[in-house]
Amino acid sequence: MEPSPCQAHPPGNLPRLRCTGPQGFAGTNPPQALADRIHGIWVNFARSGELPWPQYDAKGRQVFSLEAGVATSEPVMPAERILS
Repeated sequence: MEPSPCQAHPPGNLPRLRCTGPQGFAGTNPPQALADRIHGIWVNFARSGELPWPQYDAKGRQVFSLEAGVATSEPVMPAERILS
């Protein structure tokens, strides 16, 4: 049996995982549909120069969810209220 790419922390250390290689990054069952969606976005961008999300606007704070495939407004961060 091959050892796992991710090993639990040794006793007494802070909780963390030690992950290496491709499985450490994407796990043993990577989300293929998400990978295909991201690949398609980049291919379309290379062909047309267009992305499926609006240009960034500090007031609207639109963020695009790669998993859901939609752009939504993100709430203002608390520090931004204090600093502005």
